[in-house]
Amino acid sequence: MFTNFDKGVLEIIEDAKVYTNKHFKLQKVGTESLLYVMFKKEESISRFLLEDYRVTVDEIEEAMSSFVIIRSNNNLYTDKFIEVMEMAKVISKENNAQHIQEEHLLFALLVVKDTIFEALIKKINLNSIVLIEDLKEYFYSNTTDEVNNYSVNLTSLAKENKLNKMIGREEYLFRMKIILGRKNKNNILLIGSAGVGKTALVEGLCYELLKEHSSYEVVSINVASLVANTKYRGDFEARINKVLNEILESKDKILFIDEIHTIMGAGSSDNSLDIANIIKPYLVRDNFRCIGATTAEEYERYINKDKALARRFQPIFVNELNEVETLNVLSGILDDYCNYHNVYLDEKHLEYIIKITKERITNRKFPDKAIDLMDEAMCLAKIKNNNSVKLSHIEEAFYNICGMRKIDLNYQYQYHQLEPYFIDSQLGIVLKNNLVCINFLGDEENLLILLKDLKSGFGISEEAILDIDLAQFNDLGSITSLIGTSPGYVGYEDGGILSEHYSKFLYQIIIFRKFDSTISDVKRFIASMISKGSFYDKKGREFKTHNSVFIFLDESNNKNIGFIEKNDKRGKEIEFDLVLSNKLSIQKINPYIDIFKYRGIDLSFDQDDFSLNPLSYKKIFLDLVKNHKRGKFLLTFNDKTQEIEIINH
Repeated sequence: MFTNFDKGVLEIIEDAKVYTNKHFKLQKVGTESLLYVMFKKEESISRFLLEDYRVTVDEIEEAMSSFVIIRSNNNLYTDKFIEVMEMAKVISKENNAQHIQEEHLLFALLVVKDTIFEALIKKINLNSIVLIEDLKEYFYSNTTDEVNNYSVNLTSLAKENKLNKMIGREEYLFRMKIILGRKNKNNILLIGSAGVGKTALVEGLCYELLKEHSSYEVVSINVASLVANTKYRGDFEARINKVLNEILESKDKILFIDEIHTIMGAGSSDNSLDIANIIKPYLVRDNFRCIGATTAEEYERYINKDKALARRFQPIFVNELNEVETLNVLSGILDDYCNYHNVYLDEKHLEYIIKITKERITNRKFPDKAIDLMDEAMCLAKIKNNNSVKLSHIEEAFYNICGMRKIDLNYQYQYHQLEPYFIDSQLGIVLKNNLVCINFLGDEENLLILLKDLKSGFGISEEAILDIDLAQFNDLGSITSLIGTSPGYVGYEDGGILSEHYSKFLYQIIIFRKFDSTISDVKRFIASMISKGSFYDKKGREFKTHNSVFIFLDESNNKNIGFIEKNDKRGKEIEFDLVLSNKLSIQKINPYIDIFKYRGIDLSFDQDDFSLNPLSYKKIFLDLVKNHKRGKFLLTFNDKTQEIEIINH
């Protein structure tokens, strides 16, 4: 008879048996005992409703003492008691509940007529019709909508085709479905760098569930809204428990918590629990499923420290997509973005988007950074009233995303040695070791002129300039000031001066002063960073340095820097550790051929090796990019006169 009854309701029935035997000296349980035990139960719905009418326990006991009940002991429960239980089942089913809850039982007691419960209600001057209306209001405002108040139903959005499409990643989706189908440890923790597509996997799962006609629904909880407006002690715990209980009872809801590390400490105060501790008991239930998403850094920093929480999840490590996979993703979503912006983007431009984001946006991951650039380029074309996206839109969007200044192509540089690098940057070319490493032999005034050239040529903002006096780094622990301390030591969470600067800016100017004054460990680190083109900080993050300009400011007149040659000249003199060759080989020209290919320009050469001033050919290429959209160009180099003949086919 009590199949699918909630544990709390079963406790009420058992308490009613005890109370009937103790108060009325009867073995047969009727509806009159249910009112008393339900009201006595703390935080019960019955107590919540009746206290609004100033009903007290004494009033109920007094009313019950006025009744003389005589009944046989043939059965354990009266017929009306059984009728109430059957009605509770009907009400529960009508409300799509998996279990019979206390509110269903109270509703049934108010609906079934000619019971001692009904007589008791009248005795304490309550109207059952009014109570029914109050209970209905509770149903619609507090029970069925509690989850909806603090969540977004992703499955409903998928039905309306409002979520992003999932391209590829079938192995991850298959693994997620296996974990969700398990009896134990059926909770998923997606771990991966920002931008690799963790949230997109959950959205893709929603579409997969719809394809399979599954009854499961994925709901995304907003942690901030759960905590909001919980002014009094116990408000937050009551709210989160209601939400989690509804998900538990429904059996077909999957809870998704993005940035799940935010549940650590959320909502906690003196003598109260946070979400993490409240949710732990639910995570071990076989009919409760949860998907969390976080980065590896936040996982180690927060979740992995709580072993009880960590072992309740099955981790799935989400890797970054490669270029081919990213191209498939962009091709798959291209039509959706074109329709949204009402502009056209040629698929051949997608390769260029992937190229420049891979080589130049090194602090973000595929596919997020490529999608962002494609989206912004389309938006830029739309705002400029263009029907199609041009490469100029992509490049302008790239500079906007990177937070770089617009480059003035007519700017007159004071240091002409830098022009080849500036032209490479303006063409969108990134060579294998595209470092500009300068040993500056001038004074502060000329340094400002050099910085002005660098900022104008590369579009670097003032905030991206980091000036480091290496004379301050002269003890054994100095390296930690640059790249952070090891885990467990003070300052680990803050990071280092150099690593935090690289995490903020894509293009940087790093000025090293008094290089000779620092210790050998720091010297070796800087030399390794420049030669390898990257470095790791103490958090394990890799930072690429090929978008950097390093300036070694020589403020002493008697020592060499070591790995950079220098002479005794002073004034507006600079030297490079990268020497530009006067010989231009076909291998060196390949990056430029690729850039022209993306622009629809086909370049061909009549010989494999030729002599030409590097700055001259780069200026020619830049002029071609500015003045030609399409066409085939044949470049013939005359060794004797070093003249260039450009034939437009």
